[in-house]
Formats: sequence, structure tokens, C-alpha cells
Amino acid sequence: MRLLSILAALPLSAAYVYFFSDNFASGISSTNWYTNGTISGGASGLTSAATDGGSVIYKPGIPDGSSEYEVKANVTFGGTGGGMIFYGRASNDALHATTSSGSYYAFEIAPTVTGSTCTLMLTVSKRVSGVTSQLAQGPIACKTSMTVRFVQRNGWMSFNTNLGERYSIADSSLTSGKPGVGARGLAAGGYFTLVELGPADRTAPSSVVSSSVRSAIFDTRVDLAWQGAADDTNGSGIAYYQVNRGGPVLSSTPVENIADTTATAASPYAYVIYAFDFHGNYSAGTTVNVTTVPAG
Repeated sequence: MRLLSILAALPLSAAYVYFFSDNFASGISSTNWYTNGTISGGASGLTSAATDGGSVIYKPGIPDGSSEYEVKANVTFGGTGGGMIFYGRASNDALHATTSSGSYYAFEIAPTVTGSTCTLMLTVSKRVSGVTSQLAQGPIACKTSMTVRFVQRNGWMSFNTNLGERYSIADSSLTSGKPGVGARGLAAGGYFTLVELGPADRTAPSSVVSSSVRSAIFDTRVDLAWQGAADDTNGSGIAYYQVNRGGPVLSSTPVENIADTTATAASPYAYVIYAFDFHGNYSAGTTVNVTTVPAG
């Protein structure tokens, strides 16, 4: 199990369509959600100030019949304290709290707000057969209002923010379950203002067009730039590019260029560029062969 941090922008994909959305302005619909613990909806969104808080787990089936999906949410932090939780593969009674219940994966973000700035601590947990365990933890960038895209696929999950970060973790303990969100101990003004659920994107993006790749070659440096790849018609959007050099990963970047400053003089290199979408699909590699110039 690992936590992988990749700086990544979040370009929106106009083609990707969410099958369900809720701003909770009229409360929590018993038709759409199982409700656990203490949590409420209202004009400002979904929130809970209770110590153990509560959760809402999606009640209808996922349209394609799978346990793979995306949970996208707009969140606002009113102050320091508490946490907002994104659930994957959750049972109907899932609640991540001091006294937890059910089974689930939980990605919890806990804010510390100072004036107009904030920081977040991301904690990834799972609960299986009545045992809760922590998978990973680390700080992430924060704004008092931000957008998060949590993706649940078979064997792994990712947590993406519109502030330029992507965290991915592998775990296959849970093979089925629903999406959901939850909150606990939030300061006044802390809300989920919109929650959207989307289907799994299982189609790979197009490859980077080889003729679009440009290079600047020096003795100990190689710069590469290329035209952005296109995602499929109903795709989740291009998240980042992975560049391998001679096999190992050299760089993961949200932009269409890299600078390899680890090259040596008068050496041949084969770079392979892959385009990844937000749901983990990746294109065939585009290979670029270069040879650095002699020293000096």
C-alpha cells in the first residue's frame, strides 16, 4: 500500500457526465441516501458539528452495476476542526468516527483555518470485518472553498483537488460497496455545498501525437514539449502525463513539457510519454529518441 503525491491540475472535462447530484438544500432525501449518525442538510449544504458526525451513503445502484465510480464535491471550510469524509466501497451503515460502523474506505480531510488561509491533513482509512486501520496520512494544499474528485476503481483509489494535487493508493480489501460522504465536528460555515456521482471511465485517452513533440538537447539536459492529448468522448479528462526514460518513471506532470536535468553528455536516451486520465486509464506510449551533445 502506498500514497503517491503528484502535482496535477484539474482541467474539467465537458464530456464527462455525472449521473446524480445533490446540494442538500431541501435536507437529506431518504430515497437517495442512507443516513447514519448525526448529519443534516439545508440551504447552505450538508454538515455536522457533532463529535462523531454522520454519513450519507448512496442508496440506488450504480447505473452500470459496478462498484466503481467518482464522487465529486464542492467543499467549504468555516474554521479549524473536524473533518469531511469521502467514502468508497461503503456498506449502507458505514460511519467513520470514534465509534465506527460498517465497512468502507474513507478519505478524510481535516482543516486548520487561520484567517483567509488554511491547511489540510488527508487521512486514508479502511474498515474491514469490524477493524479500522489507517492506510496513509499526509498534508495537502487547501483553500477555504475547493473542489475534490474522489475516484474508486478496482484495487485502487485516487483523491484529486483543483489546487493541483493527486493522491493515489492501492488496496483491494473491499470489492463492493457504495459511494458517500460524511462530516464530523465541523466549525460553523463548514459544508458540502454540492455532491455529484459519476460512472467509471474505462476508456484510455489518445496517445500524444509523435509529430507534435519538440526537443531542446544540451550536454546534461533534455527539454521536451508536446501537444496535449485528447481524452475519449465521455472521458473524465486528462489528469497528467507520465514520462519514462529507459524504463523507470522520470516525471509525472500536469503540463505538456518536462526538463530532464539528470542527463549526461554524449548519451542516447529513449523517452516514452503516456497520457493518464482521472480514472487511471492511460494511452499507448509515444517514444522520443534523442542523443545529448558532447560536454561543452
